Amino acid sequence: MICGDSVIAASLDGRLYILNLDDGRKIWQYEIGSELTGSPAVTGGMIFVGSKDGTLYIFR
Repeated sequence: MICGDSVIAASLDGRLYILNLDDGRKIWQYEIGSELTGSPAVTGGMIFVGSKDGTLYIFR
């Protein structure tokens, strides 16, 4: 998902990534530990992403 000048990507490796849109450089990552099988959603300055274990994670 493109959000401003960043790409937010959920991965099957159990991590959520934020990458720089221009050069692909990793800005931030968070290891959830369970596969992220859906696309992240962004609203109100928050990132929402669901994991295979049934948990919804919210990042500010």
